[in-house]
Amino acid sequence: MQKKGELSRLTVNLLIGFLIILLCIIIWIIVKGENPNTQEVFSDENIDLKILQVKKINDNTLGLTLKRNSGEGEFVGLSFAVTDGNITEVIRVNNSIPENQTWNFYLNFISLNASKIEKISVTPIYVNEEGVEVIGNVKDEYIAPGTCSNYCPPGAQCGFNACSNRCGKGCSSGYLCVDYKCVKDKKPSGSSSGGGSSSGSSGGGSSSGGSSGGGSDGGSSGDGSSGGSPSCNDTCASLVKQCGTHIICGESVNCGNCSTGYVCSLGLCIPNVCTPNCVGKNCGSDGCGGSCGTCSTGYTCQINGTCLKDDVNLRYIVKNGVGYADIIVASNAPNIVKLAADYFQIYIYNMTGVRLPISNSVNQSKDYHIYIGRSSYTDNLGINSQGCENDGFKMVSGANYLALIGDDAPFILSGPDNYPEWDSLTGKKWANDYIDYYGKQYNGLKDIWMTDGKGSLNAVFEFLYNQGIRWYAPGEIGTIIPEKSSIGFGDMNVLINPDVPMRSMFHYYFELAHIQPYLYPDYENVLQWRLSLRNNNFFEFMSGGGGGPAHGILAVISRNEQKTQHPEYYAILDGVRMNGDNPVPDLCSQGLLQENVEYVKAMFDLYNGSIVNVMPTDGFRGPSESSAECLAMEDDSRGFESALSEYTWEYVNNVAWEVYNDPKYSGKKIINAAYPPYLFPPRNLSKPVAPNLVVMITRWRSDFASEQERQKYLDLKNQWLDILPSKEIYTYDYYLHNRPDTFTQGIPSYFPHIIVEDLDDLKSNSKGEFMEVYSNWPLDNREWDTFAATSFNVYVTARAYWDTNLDVDALLEEYYTLYYGPASSQMKAFVEYSEDNYIRALEDPTVLRTMRSMLASAKSVAGDTIYGQRIDLLIGLMNSDFEGDEVNINSCRTLDSPTTTYKLTSDVSSTGTCFNINHVGITLDCQGHTITSGDGRGIAELYWYTNGNALTIKNCNIVSTGSTIGRGIEIHYANDVKIENSNITAANTGIWLVNNGNPNITNNRIISSSSTPLSTQTVYGGYIHKNNLTSNSDWGMYLYDTHNMNVTFNNASSNSNRYGAVLMKSTQNTITDNRFISNGGRGLWEYECSGNVLLRNEIILP
Repeated sequence: MQKKGELSRLTVNLLIGFLIILLCIIIWIIVKGENPNTQEVFSDENIDLKILQVKKINDNTLGLTLKRNSGEGEFVGLSFAVTDGNITEVIRVNNSIPENQTWNFYLNFISLNASKIEKISVTPIYVNEEGVEVIGNVKDEYIAPGTCSNYCPPGAQCGFNACSNRCGKGCSSGYLCVDYKCVKDKKPSGSSSGGGSSSGSSGGGSSSGGSSGGGSDGGSSGDGSSGGSPSCNDTCASLVKQCGTHIICGESVNCGNCSTGYVCSLGLCIPNVCTPNCVGKNCGSDGCGGSCGTCSTGYTCQINGTCLKDDVNLRYIVKNGVGYADIIVASNAPNIVKLAADYFQIYIYNMTGVRLPISNSVNQSKDYHIYIGRSSYTDNLGINSQGCENDGFKMVSGANYLALIGDDAPFILSGPDNYPEWDSLTGKKWANDYIDYYGKQYNGLKDIWMTDGKGSLNAVFEFLYNQGIRWYAPGEIGTIIPEKSSIGFGDMNVLINPDVPMRSMFHYYFELAHIQPYLYPDYENVLQWRLSLRNNNFFEFMSGGGGGPAHGILAVISRNEQKTQHPEYYAILDGVRMNGDNPVPDLCSQGLLQENVEYVKAMFDLYNGSIVNVMPTDGFRGPSESSAECLAMEDDSRGFESALSEYTWEYVNNVAWEVYNDPKYSGKKIINAAYPPYLFPPRNLSKPVAPNLVVMITRWRSDFASEQERQKYLDLKNQWLDILPSKEIYTYDYYLHNRPDTFTQGIPSYFPHIIVEDLDDLKSNSKGEFMEVYSNWPLDNREWDTFAATSFNVYVTARAYWDTNLDVDALLEEYYTLYYGPASSQMKAFVEYSEDNYIRALEDPTVLRTMRSMLASAKSVAGDTIYGQRIDLLIGLMNSDFEGDEVNINSCRTLDSPTTTYKLTSDVSSTGTCFNINHVGITLDCQGHTITSGDGRGIAELYWYTNGNALTIKNCNIVSTGSTIGRGIEIHYANDVKIENSNITAANTGIWLVNNGNPNITNNRIISSSSTPLSTQTVYGGYIHKNNLTSNSDWGMYLYDTHNMNVTFNNASSNSNRYGAVLMKSTQNTITDNRFISNGGRGLWEYECSGNVLLRNEIILP
């Protein structure tokens, strides 16, 4: 039994125990607070970072190479403090570096000038246990050459730093300053060890006998010892010695060595004013007057600091920065060959800094001679251009020479180059491409023609390419030139001809005539790029019309005299004779046929070409209404692309037979392009296909990203080869991507694998290719480059023309590394994404958003370096038609910024169509405002824009009053269209959808005064839901050729004697829960339909 008072004692004991525990906790907290070293915190003492190299990129950017050595510790970012002595900018980089790795960083400044930087320090940023970011200790500093360091070691008591500023307060009398520490002078006054003397006074005197720079402060530093003492306990650490050998307690002690980039000063490691750089080098200069090593016998040091084994057979034209060769070109050589010699000299100099002399005769003091083009020297050696075809070349070496030679014959125009002479010789008023367009192939500053033989020039470009030079894009920004100290050549005897004979690229606007200093400030580099493509020109193979190897019939029908004298040559369309500015020929005119044959023969007689083009005009519209015979040839049973095949090829084949049957023109050929609407071969010609007929197939190679499209053109090629006795085809391709004001304007399209695969397939079948390539016209002064992405497709194409078996993946990897440097991995991902998705970008807005994000990521890595500037070109291209995520508008206009939401801020009106939509992913939010249009459409996505996918139109009031068109919304060839929450009053159709996929028409109120409120034609999938549709004179809803549509909960009314809704030739639609009202006809009518599901629809009749 518990006694009285025991509970009280227990309570007291418990209370005392509690107080003791509480007191301990308080003491522990106080101790922890007073001594933070007892708290377990992150330590960065093991993280070892070293700045290996700092390089100026431009005035706003420095490149910095940072290495992390071995040592534990994790960090989430780096802080770089950069100063010019007055301004300091702190730049954070969210990167961690794995141990024993070296990374490059680009520091972009706001106010600092990269040329005036004095110091950079690097500090790791880590996250402590509380999840708070902490800036650690400075791990390394870079001091710019020529800049002194104000660095004083921690705890310095005396001495001076490298800028002659005092460290600490100095030493008192009787003490010496030894390595920034005050040490008691143990020597009797007047004596010193090491042969030094001292005045013994503070603040003055001299020092000697082992003093090291800046370490004295008012006395002799000497060796700082007195011969040792049994009671001496000094160590390197206690005396703050990090490096060097020191006398400590009477003994010589090595306190360690400094890391790269640091020097030992008075026992402390301080940043060197010059940071040696031997990263990745085993020879050459370290950048600070030192050496990274020397190469063994038989090896040569390259400029990049690597030792390259000497090839015993290698003849060095430049070795270790010294030239051993001259360049020999005949005094009477064609201008194109002299230019080749100039380019050889220029690029060797750009790589090595050595300018090899150019001469007409050899200099016997030179070890080697570079023969460019034919000369007496190559003749004596028996080296000629025999076997070189289509600007092919030879590269032949001997004991003391290298010959680069090819077919360099100048192209001489054999016929007239002016109209008075042409007209006089022919007695006709025909046009002539040699007169009108041939001049574009001439560059007056260099006095060269694109049609000149360029074999030796191509050999020079091949040699330079093998040295590592790359011409990826026009100008200096697109050219890669490696630095070399030595260049040589080995044994070679090769003949190289291109795999593709005709390699004609027509550039808007990089024809030779365009490349002039007033248009291109970087004129020389642009010209070198253009010639580096190693193209030839179609004029070397055939004549054309209108500036290219096409539309040759223009020669007969384009001049005004012909239009006046022979109106019967021109078709009548819509009751109008088509002999105006855009003439259309009547291919059933016998007079036109005979005159075309005369023209062809005249071209063969006066010029040295072997092929003449007779293709109809662009925009060809079919047979003349005046000819029942030719109208009967029009046949669209195979689709639009073959609708005029019989009509067109009948004419072309007849011209070809007329020429073939004349023995004078044996071996001469007629060419026509396979071009919609006469793309596919005819089936019912009146004569067999002529033996001299050649076909040029037109297509967009980039479309081959679609396997269906690629297979279509493979089949097309085979069909033509099957019927052509000549078995001769050419191709006509279009690289017109990113042309302004087209739907591909802002879509970077890369297709390198398609290019190589297609050219490899064509190699055994095609005689060559003509290509239209679009680029900026300089006088347009655009702020973006239309050629930013296409330039690489052109580069790949030009390389594949010479070798269709090239390793495209290796070529791509090289491109990423050389062209985008630190952002190579990001740009590889971007190009690969583009190659996989550029076709889908026309339909899916997320593709463009992803591309922009990927470019932004690459730019953040590359900064404002040359690599970043190349990325900027692509960003500018993508932004060229992108106005932003959201744009306010208050007037009628074209909506052409992809993935943009346009918000209407006021009522607007137009006499015609108010808004034309021309891109993917566009949203128009009228925000309740009214669009009034006259005889047009309120909103239209027009016929020729086939990319207006993922469109949204909402919250609009639309009034369309025109009697001829007068539609509210008209959408053609689009997918995923949404029209919602809008009121439409239209004189004609309210909403008209043609060739649409998966539309969503929801919650709209539509009234039509003279037609149908809602009409669909050739539509698949989608929804028509909760709309109120009223027509005053026609059907309430009209679905034609519509399939798999869901039509639900709509009110469709006709106030006339027409039907509430009509389904015609439509299948598999679900039509439920609608209300169909007719004041005089049927509620719902199906015609030639099947598989439609109709449930719970309310039909109201009078």
